[in-house]
Amino acid sequence: MDMPDEIKEILAFLKAKVHAVHAVGSPFDEKWVQVAELKPEDKLKWKAYALNEGKRKNELETLMVKGQLIKAEHDIAKAEIWNYFYKTYDLPPDESYKVDGTDKRIMRRIEKDNDGD
Repeated sequence: MDMPDEIKEILAFLKAKVHAVHAVGSPFDEKWVQVAELKPEDKLKWKAYALNEGKRKNELETLMVKGQLIKAEHDIAKAEIWNYFYKTYDLPPDESYKVDGTDKRIMRRIEKDNDGD
């Protein structure tokens, strides 16, 4: 499935953020000196962590894409229902409306006068 451009931009932004966080402590910016060598069992722990980190990043990207798709579906459904209401009830599109939750009436926002009325 091809991703929408908006989702590609979000993922690129997040990847840049992750890269920027890692680059802060990169050997290009600072000098490093070895203070210890990992024991064999700790090397295995580090390898397991690194593998899990990659898996988690992939899961996160997948969830973010799914979340964006759900939001897009929600936005489309909202636009469709309001377009229907505008046409069905002949509502001017330059006004603010909501559906009242108690008895399901369409309500229009009214601006208050400067004198408090």
